[in-house]
Amino acid sequence: MNNRTMLIAVVVLLVVGGAFFLLRGTTTAPTTNEFEPQATIAVTPTSTAVIEQQVSPTVATTAVAIENFAFNPKTLNIKAGSAVTFTNNDDVAHTATADDGSFDTGLLSKGQSKTITFDKKGTYPYFCTPHPKMRATITVE
Repeated sequence: MNNRTMLIAVVVLLVVGGAFFLLRGTTTAPTTNEFEPQATIAVTPTSTAVIEQQVSPTVATTAVAIENFAFNPKTLNIKAGSAVTFTNNDDVAHTATADDGSFDTGLLSKGQSKTITFDKKGTYPYFCTPHPKMRATITVE
């Protein structure tokens, strides 16, 4: 099954499942003997383009931890369109700033996160502006 077909199947399941719960008047899990549907819903997409306009595809997200004055992992390979969430676990503020200026998380205090989406292929070396010896690389394929 290709990605587009899988996306359509997921969207149809979400639409049918959401409509079922809306028609029942509840969003909580059913208790015993509540599995009988009150209505039958048939969903037939007219075209793939309509579905793609209504629901954006799921974005893969990868975590980078900032801890002990280092980025972990130090090297990361992701696909174009993926997102990376940088989370600072140190007691001092850090950034994740691209050498070429293409992205910058800004200062992140302990426990703060910032997510950056990488749409273009390439290699992105980055560093922490207050601590420039902290370096890492993201490669987007």
